[in-house]
Amino acid sequence: MPDSCRSRPIPLLLVVALLVAATGLAATLRCATCGALIKGRYVQSNGKAYCSQACYQKTLPKCATCGKPITGRYLQHMGRNYCSQKCLDASLPKCELCGKPLRRMIEIKGHLYCEEHGNGTRCDACGLPLIRGKELPDRRVLCPHCAERVVLELGDARKVYERAQREVEALTGIDLGELPPLELVGRDRMPSFQQGVAIEDIQERGFYRQEVKIDTYADEKGRVVRTDRQVKETICILYGLTPDELLCTSGHELTHALQARFLPAIQDNAPLWLKEGICQYVAAIIARRHHFDDELTSIEKSPHPAYGRGYRYLKQRFGPTNWAGLWTWLKGLDPATLPAELDDDQTP
Repeated sequence: MPDSCRSRPIPLLLVVALLVAATGLAATLRCATCGALIKGRYVQSNGKAYCSQACYQKTLPKCATCGKPITGRYLQHMGRNYCSQKCLDASLPKCELCGKPLRRMIEIKGHLYCEEHGNGTRCDACGLPLIRGKELPDRRVLCPHCAERVVLELGDARKVYERAQREVEALTGIDLGELPPLELVGRDRMPSFQQGVAIEDIQERGFYRQEVKIDTYADEKGRVVRTDRQVKETICILYGLTPDELLCTSGHELTHALQARFLPAIQDNAPLWLKEGICQYVAAIIARRHHFDDELTSIEKSPHPAYGRGYRYLKQRFGPTNWAGLWTWLKGLDPATLPAELDDDQTP
């Protein structure tokens, strides 16, 4: 029996037959429920008299499930009375996966689960528990609902990627030009995963890669006559993201490309918290614009020292949507003046 449920006894009934003519006291005895003068047999309980069984039962506690008067031992849970374990179980919330009545429960994002499923496998997309799901090649598991929503095909991902380009260009006022090629990859390709860091610790869902190749040509005397510089850019994003996640992640990674192309001093010399904070700032604007509440909450509440603290520093300094102010500051910034790391939620 759960700690919050306990059995309580109902006082025993004492049915007394009295002869009204035998005592003068009976002439003044009235029912404690209806107030009627008692002239014959009556029910007595806890020092009170009732003219009938019906009047007495009106004083009994009612079962919160079936509504019947409780005439024997009963259960109490959360201040409510139940005539049986069956009625108590019928009133309890149910586990969303197995339907088990929940005397002890785990709440996740407003959903209720039994301890077994609440502590079990969760969907890598929505974070909710599941019983059976779709396993992706990189061993992430999706619940049936998310498996129908996520983007797995490169062609579908490119449409969202190109939409992210338009959004980044609109909010920054910068023409990105030709986009870096997009690749969909598994979690095993994420840099932090390859370094042995659990991907869920930083929610890493993509990365920007820039490779620079410099060829130098000299004449017969060794004098440099020409230098060719080739830059190869790639943006890799996890397959299996929802469209909301993919749009915000694309916006984040395209902002890395923007930094590399238009803010070389930031790209080469700024601390990680600033570079990631700028990208999260843009992603948050996209999430806020489209009311992607889960995405915005994930960005704003992130405990990561670069992704989370960097974003919150910029938000507090410039406000949530002031790209123009941030851009002016970045153009005149000497990255060497910035701390390598931020203290927890450090303010300007």
